Amino acid sequence: MPMRNERPLPTPRAQVARVLVGATAAVLLGAGPAIAWDLSTQPPRAVARPIWPRPSPWLSAGKQMKTAAGGLARVYLPRSSDAPAESTEVTAPPPPGAGAPAPARSVAPAAALSPYLE
Repeated sequence: MPMRNERPLPTPRAQVARVLVGATAAVLLGAGPAIAWDLSTQPPRAVARPIWPRPSPWLSAGKQMKTAAGGLARVYLPRSSDAPAESTEVTAPPPPGAGAPAPARSVAPAAALSPYLE
């Protein structure tokens, strides 16, 4: 006696799911190689370069000129508009208990030493 297939028929929802899975697989298998070929044959897009280089050579040159001008001004121009003070002799009183007074020493004013102290 022939045996009948005892499996139940799939529901309509299962049938629609099988059709959708099959259609998706067919699209992926058909379009996948086409997309891969298309992407592999096109050269990569070049990165857009800015028109002006960074950092700007004009900005760098301007900063160097400003630094050089400041250095020249520090050397050749006085710090204030006052006339330079003349050196005066300042004598210190002898320390208590000292026998003979020490010879007087002259101290240069701070304005005369300012270029050397910076």
